[in-house]
Amino acid sequence: MREMNVSEKEAEEHIKSMINNTWKKINGQCLKNQSHNLLPCSFVKVTTNVARMVQCLYQFGDGFGVQDQETRNHIISLLIEPFNLDNTAKDEENKGKKKSEGYSKVQI
Repeated sequence: MREMNVSEKEAEEHIKSMINNTWKKINGQCLKNQSHNLLPCSFVKVTTNVARMVQCLYQFGDGFGVQDQETRNHIISLLIEPFNLDNTAKDEENKGKKKSEGYSKVQI
């Protein structure tokens, strides 16, 4: 930023542009690998997931060294807090009951 004599906003936009271009390259390589089997599928998945995790950690600033509340909440929701499948299944079941109840009221 200081070396190129640009504002913080311009530097931030440049970094975002670099990240978008890199994701385009990663996605292109993933597609190329699927059609040509250049690398083992497990290796491609692991490396792509590492890139995703790094972006998640750093997209709102330094999420590793200086954890703000937003980054901390993202990490907790991804890795620590369990996703309760029982409530989700019950919600879907209740939706199904409501639909079936509605159909039973229709008179033919």
